[in-house]
Parts: sequence; C-alpha cells; structure tokens
Amino acid sequence: MTDAGRRVLPPLGPRSFRVDEDIVRALKQARLWTAFKATPPLYQRVRVDNIQRVKASPEEYEKRLNQLIVKTREGVLYGAWDVYGRLA
Repeated sequence: MTDAGRRVLPPLGPRSFRVDEDIVRALKQARLWTAFKATPPLYQRVRVDNIQRVKASPEEYEKRLNQLIVKTREGVLYGAWDVYGRLA
C-alpha cells in the first residue's frame, strides 16, 4: 500500500477499536465475557463490528447479539472471519 493509501485509512490499531457497552454488559451477564476475550482478536473485532453496525435496527442488533452469546456458550467460532494472517 502506498503512503497516500495509508493516510486515508481509519485507525486500525488495537486501541482504536471499542466494544459497545451494551455488548460487554450482555456478555458479562451471560458469564461469557472471559470466554469471548479468549478468542482471537480478529474474530472479536469481526463479530463485534457485525453487531455494532446494525445498532440502528434493534431487532437485527438483538438477533446478532443473541447469536454471539449462543455460539460463545457453545465454544464455536462462527462466520467468515479468518483471513489466514493477512490482517493480523
């Protein structure tokens, strides 16, 4: 990537990503926060972003959040998130 391309990227470092408090609270209530934090960082970012970006649609937000809770409880990493080290 060129320097010009890098200048237009949003911040991508680990400190630039924030998890909505609603998601943190739901995972903690389900006693799954520690299990979720033990998953690969890229998986965490993809799953959380997938939920956060539909916050304006409460029904879809809840559906996606519930799916994260269920899958985390099952110990399953779901969805297309593995980029085989290209972004990690």
